[in-house]
Amino acid sequence: MAFGRINGTAAHFAGQATAQSQSSAKNPHGPNSPIWMRRGQILYNQSVEESANKYEDCATAFFSSGFTMVPAGCDIQPLGEPWSISIQLAAINDAGQLLHSIGKVISDQLQPASFGNVVVDGHAGTSGPFAQLSPNAQAFKAVSMAGFAGELQVAGVIDNGTLWHTIRHADGSWTPLGNVIVDGHAGTTGRFAQLPPNAQAFKAMSMAGVAGEAQLAGVTQDGTLWHTIRHADGSWTPFGSVVVDGHAGTTGPFAQLPPNAQAFKAVSMAGVAGESQLAGVTEDGRLWHTIRHADTSWTPLGNVVVDGHAGTTGSFAQLPANAQAFKAVSTAEVAGELHLVGITDNGTLWHTIRHADTSWTPLGNVVVDGHAGTVGLFAQLPPNAQAFKAVSIAGVAGELHLVGVTDNGTLWHTIRHADTSWTPFEFVGNAGQSFVKIAVANFESN
Repeated sequence: MAFGRINGTAAHFAGQATAQSQSSAKNPHGPNSPIWMRRGQILYNQSVEESANKYEDCATAFFSSGFTMVPAGCDIQPLGEPWSISIQLAAINDAGQLLHSIGKVISDQLQPASFGNVVVDGHAGTSGPFAQLSPNAQAFKAVSMAGFAGELQVAGVIDNGTLWHTIRHADGSWTPLGNVIVDGHAGTTGRFAQLPPNAQAFKAMSMAGVAGEAQLAGVTQDGTLWHTIRHADGSWTPFGSVVVDGHAGTTGPFAQLPPNAQAFKAVSMAGVAGESQLAGVTEDGRLWHTIRHADTSWTPLGNVVVDGHAGTTGSFAQLPANAQAFKAVSTAEVAGELHLVGITDNGTLWHTIRHADTSWTPLGNVVVDGHAGTVGLFAQLPPNAQAFKAVSIAGVAGELHLVGVTDNGTLWHTIRHADTSWTPFEFVGNAGQSFVKIAVANFESN
């Protein structure tokens, strides 16, 4: 409100500018004040004021309806769209189908377009040109994305443990899904990374854009952590074991895991300042972190949670004493720092930041539920939401966007602003789907 009137060009300024009796806030009609005057007009004109009043009546009624009802005798013609940012979403539903959507965030609210099936198989709702999976491929169980150079790279793992890759170009078209591992599988296209013969099928993976290239880390069924890079020319480097354990085929200097650490079950990567930072969860629920430098060397894997574990190095985030073991993790770069969100076995969401000086903030509960140790201003989940089973985060326009899947298969979204506050969780809308996995990315994230 201003001067007792609803703000807006039609609701306020038109009437203010054309009125016969000018307020102190308005310059008198004249050659130096031609706003809202008709061509050639420099003095008051009753018909102009009457026309402006009609616009004001329409605008005021439209405003009073909560912008939901156009009054009789009025018309609405949007001059443009509200300012928004776009987020890429990839999800796997309970049928194993890989789906994609582009969501717009307007006034902190995520408004996704309808999900389309990435695989062209006649599934209802498929729209646009999508990637075609070879006929003998199985349902998906893991997905990750990296957006950079105006394109979206998507990788997924299907139920038989095979790793697939596709690219969504800026024009909306997709490349055929290709098997990342050269094993003679029908439909394999391009030059792909070769996994050592004794490696097992994949169960988890993550991809990140780093210095203009896609880096991929995967976990095989035996808990081994592997890494490869897809170069800008489309070629892939051979897979190498991230942990130095004498595994055949290991190349380069890799991160060393303390002897008593267990096999991995989850992994996430993010590109930060031209380097890849990797977080992984071992079978005992512990959270580990390492960095792959630009010179290809890796730092020793360090336990993110300060619990007296041997081999812990640097300054790490401290988890409250009553928190449970981790089962999932997601990482993203925001303003040059690494943000990490993990899910513990009870479905609780935790958040921490690794600063450029290598220190970590205390892990805080993202959901305001009175949990001991909660710090800062956190997102509030509606009372009827269930525990989380999957999460993905992305840095978009200098802020952290989080999308999670609760145990009932619904999608929720929240934003961590630069001032450290979180927006309330909002239900994204499932369009009849029940989701099991989610991945989010920004086209220009790196």
